[in-house]
Amino acid sequence: MADATETSPHGLDPLATELRADDPDRFYTAMFAAEPGRGHLLALYAFNLEVARTRERISEPMLGQIRLQWWREALDEIAADKPRNHPVCLALNKWLGGSLPADTRALFDEVLTAREQDMEDSPFATVDAFHAYASATGGALLQLGMHAVGERGEGPLRLARHVGTAYAITGLIRAVPFAGANGRVLIPQEIMTAVGATDAASRRDPERMRAAVAKLADMATGELRLARAAGVRSRNRTRPVLLHRALAEMYLGRIRAAKHDLRDPRLDPGNGIRIARLLWRNYRLGY
Repeated sequence: MADATETSPHGLDPLATELRADDPDRFYTAMFAAEPGRGHLLALYAFNLEVARTRERISEPMLGQIRLQWWREALDEIAADKPRNHPVCLALNKWLGGSLPADTRALFDEVLTAREQDMEDSPFATVDAFHAYASATGGALLQLGMHAVGERGEGPLRLARHVGTAYAITGLIRAVPFAGANGRVLIPQEIMTAVGATDAASRRDPERMRAAVAKLADMATGELRLARAAGVRSRNRTRPVLLHRALAEMYLGRIRAAKHDLRDPRLDPGNGIRIARLLWRNYRLGY
């Protein structure tokens, strides 16, 4: 994590600069928010980046568990308005210092508990386990995003859960090749069995792998369908959180255009297209 005293050539604070480099989707969506929501979202997404990178920073699972416990204890101290001298803790304290409501804390704990699974190489056993992970790491995170911009209504929170889950599923799909190269299987075993990819040889079959990816894409599409059926209109303050829907739709469209082949270079749209998509959707939602 960048030192809090560093300066940025982009005129951003170090947390925002790191987020811009390593999680551009969340950075760009947060930049559509007005203050103080923007700062709260940047702090939240910087926290998410920290816990999401736990696996790559440890040499054994137990160290990952210790690191995640560190964050639980850090949240306790933020609740007491006594943050640790860590850039993300200090940023979160500007939002939550001295006041960490039980429902907000429960969502943080849901994210941290789900991230414990990142320490294991074994694949998700079932579709339900995969969906629960996506719901926690994506859906709960966007519900926290709603809290960050001052929205706690039942309808908007339900909408955020569906949008966040869909976005997380598309992210997991796109991460399958990278995770596989690092010894982690992201596609649930239940799906691999259903498409006949039961051993190393069959998992190299492009047709079977495309069929497996298609099932995950259908799951994400289902979450977006539920989001549309929720019938909840976005407000100015919630729009930056819900812009993740535009990104999920874009990624799913590219996955379908590639016929679910994750080797297709068209899956990465580049930052220019991401920004254009967000600008257009933000305009449409505000029309």
